[in-house]
Amino acid sequence: LGDVPSASEVFASGVGRYFSFEFGFDQAMLMFQPVGGMDQIPKALTKAIGARRVQTGAVVSKITDKGDGVVVTYRQGGRTKVVEADFCVGALPPNILAKIPHNLGSGVQGALEAITPQSAGKIGLEYKSRWWELDHRIYGGITETDMDLSHIWHPSHGFHDERGVMIGYYNYDGDADAYAKLGPAAREARAVSQGVKIYGEKYRTELASSFSHHWRQTPHLEAAWHDTPGGPDDPRYKSLNEPGGRVYFAGDWLSYTDAWQHGAFTSARRAVSKLHARVMAA
Repeated sequence: LGDVPSASEVFASGVGRYFSFEFGFDQAMLMFQPVGGMDQIPKALTKAIGARRVQTGAVVSKITDKGDGVVVTYRQGGRTKVVEADFCVGALPPNILAKIPHNLGSGVQGALEAITPQSAGKIGLEYKSRWWELDHRIYGGITETDMDLSHIWHPSHGFHDERGVMIGYYNYDGDADAYAKLGPAAREARAVSQGVKIYGEKYRTELASSFSHHWRQTPHLEAAWHDTPGGPDDPRYKSLNEPGGRVYFAGDWLSYTDAWQHGAFTSARRAVSKLHARVMAA
């Protein structure tokens, strides 16, 4: 393979960008996965507080602060319903909250509109064999690319099972939007044709099925994460960091670890702590 490169040559190659896919302060190098999938975390939270207290399939259509309480109007099962409470914590994505009628003032509305939804997409490629393990000895990890695929993820579980699913692309911004314009079959064809350049023909011939997803096209989310210019503590977002009357706000988008569950928990703890202190002081 030639002489061992010098340290200068190693750094000049840009290898540091590929130690992890973000290489940022909030990016853990190795993370555990909940058995059964990431949705086991909200399922556990639901069980802890009691499923009877959770309403699903409820699309909020109006938020009204009455001064002595909050009224939330929503649609569920084709019917319009209303719930009244002493306080409300709005944890919907800001781009969704911005479209819901409310009486919380122009400061809240302006702050919500200043936060920009961001794009991301993924495709899962199911293969009839785990050829990346058998042929290439690849077990987990990410292949970084300079193509519109951005990242290709290898499964980190089920080693040497009969089948396996690879993430054929995890891309953002313009690349994600370009794939979003395609139908599922065209997304698959484009992703596979790119992947063949890296892995060879088995990337195509061993394919069994695929499933692709674009977050901007997801109802009730319409974003993968959000851009908060200036950071969540910027004065422009003061009306979101403080309660609008009896309505508080929380979400990963109001933290410095946007797009991560850690950010959502941090923001939720902050909102609940403020609410607790207010009630106890009353």
